[in-house]
Amino acid sequence: MTKIAIDCTHFVKGKVGGFELYLMNLLDGIFELNETAVTLYVRSDQADYFSKYSKKFTLEFISIKNVYKRILWQNIIFPFYSLRHSVILFPANFRPLVLFCKSVTVIHDLQYIYYPGYWSYWKTFYRKVFIPFSIKHSNKVVTISNIVKQEIMVNFFRSDIKVIYNPIVLKSFLSRIEDIKYKIPSEPFFLIPSSLLPHKNIVNLLTAIDELQYYKDVPKFVFVGSYEKKAFYQKHITPHIIVYGYVDIEHLNLLYRYCKAVILPSVYEGFGMPYVEALVAKKPVVASDIPIAREILKNEAIYIQKPFNSAKIKTALKKILSKDFRYTEPAGCNDLLAQTKPSNVAYKYISLLNEL
Repeated sequence: MTKIAIDCTHFVKGKVGGFELYLMNLLDGIFELNETAVTLYVRSDQADYFSKYSKKFTLEFISIKNVYKRILWQNIIFPFYSLRHSVILFPANFRPLVLFCKSVTVIHDLQYIYYPGYWSYWKTFYRKVFIPFSIKHSNKVVTISNIVKQEIMVNFFRSDIKVIYNPIVLKSFLSRIEDIKYKIPSEPFFLIPSSLLPHKNIVNLLTAIDELQYYKDVPKFVFVGSYEKKAFYQKHITPHIIVYGYVDIEHLNLLYRYCKAVILPSVYEGFGMPYVEALVAKKPVVASDIPIAREILKNEAIYIQKPFNSAKIKTALKKILSKDFRYTEPAGCNDLLAQTKPSNVAYKYISLLNEL
């Protein structure tokens, strides 16, 4: 039997953006497959979020308080743990410099190459060292879109890359929820599931909203993401903006269900889970015209041709606000649903791990 381990120490609830949702959905899918020879390495302060997996998986809790200790643990201590396993999955871009078993590393994006100014010196340096090493020395490399696969091939000349789309839980979008205990605006609203990281391009979106707020019948703009509401409000006080900050999956699903449209002005994504969520929630999408948006959304979006230009964002928003705008439900979602169903995604990962 293949002894599989998964390094989950990168997970910090509410701090790591889409990665935490990706990882939980993946683990849920593996759990559903009844895989039992799986060990999860988890930060001790995140133990509560992984307790449900203890019925089938072995949980190893590691005392790590910050990212620096995690890096040291991963490269000094973890190699000795690797002696216990046949293969280890590293789902967060990096594998240790030394391992005594086989490895599969998931590369989510190469943003540090294409937008280096968005990272601090130390984060850029860490990625410049560990991502190329991980791509070169992992037995298998997985990435989350065809766009990132092409970027890896161009920058690192490795072609045997496996593309596996992110696992996404969608059932709550389609079910009727009787007891609404979460905050949902009573008036029409657009949803912006994002953070304030530079590549999300929220600053230019806010400029466009500031210019739109005096137009007639402009809806509310609801921002959800892992950032501080207070800091956000201090810079952008307007009656058209609502900031919920970090929300749980049930709340997010309800916001998708009741919103009028989803706004995604990001200038770089490895996959972009909100693209899929918006499609399946059957909501109109305004998105930056970037390669990954075209891969996922195809023609099912109003595209912002120059997303760094707030005037272009405003133009796209005015299209969706126009009385002439008519939303047509997206075609071809069934294949996307199948590719992102957690159990199907998990099966691909487990098959790959068992092959090594």
